[in-house]
Amino acid sequence: LKVKQEIKVDGVNPDAILYEPNSKKLFVFNGKTANVTVIDGTSMKVIASIPTNGRPEFAVSNNAGKIFFNIEDKSQLNAIDVATNKLISSWHLKNCDEPTGLAIDIPNDRLFSVCQNKAMIVTDAKNGKVIAEVTIGEHPDAVIYDQETATIFSSNGDGGGSLTVIKQLDSDHYKVLDNVVTAQGAKTMAMDKKTKVIYLPTVVDKQFLVLSVGNK
Repeated sequence: LKVKQEIKVDGVNPDAILYEPNSKKLFVFNGKTANVTVIDGTSMKVIASIPTNGRPEFAVSNNAGKIFFNIEDKSQLNAIDVATNKLISSWHLKNCDEPTGLAIDIPNDRLFSVCQNKAMIVTDAKNGKVIAEVTIGEHPDAVIYDQETATIFSSNGDGGGSLTVIKQLDSDHYKVLDNVVTAQGAKTMAMDKKTKVIYLPTVVDKQFLVLSVGNK
C-alpha cells in the first residue's frame, strides 16, 4: 500500500478519473480548468491535454474508442475520441440542470445523465438525441446501470437521501420502481454487480449504507 509514483496533471480540481483498458490510457477530468489530462498508463507520462466546453464531471467509455462525459455548468454531454485524444461531439442535454453522474448501456448505445432538477436524461450515444426523461430524487450524484437486470440506480443525497430504482423496459422506455430511503448526503455509490449489493457512504452521522437490491 505504498505510493509508487506521483503524476502532476495539468489541471485544477480533478474530479472524475477513468482508465480505458484498450488504449491503456488514463483520463483525468479537471473541473476548474475545464480540461482533460491524458496519461499513458504504461509509461505513466502525460501525453495530452484536451480542452472541454465547461466543467467536466463523470465519464464512461463505450469500449469501442469513445469516452463520454457530462459538462456540469453547461448542461452538455461531450465525447472524446480515444485514438486521437480529441473532443469530437458536444450535445445539449435538454431539461437537465447541472448533470453529474453518468452511466452507459453499451449494447443499446444509451447514456444516463442524472441532473439537479430531479431528472435523469437518457441519450442516444450515437447521435446525442434525447430519448427519455425520468423523475429521480433530490441532489443526485452517481448513477449505475446494471445490464443483467436492466436496472438503473440513482443515488440522491438530499431530501433525506434516497436511491431511485428505474427499470429499463426497453432501450427507449423506463419506469421508476422505487425510491428507497437511504440517508442524508448518501450520494456517492458503488455496486458489486455479482452480488447485486450497493454501497453508499455518507459523512452525515458517519454512516456507511449497504443495500441488497436483488435480481428483479
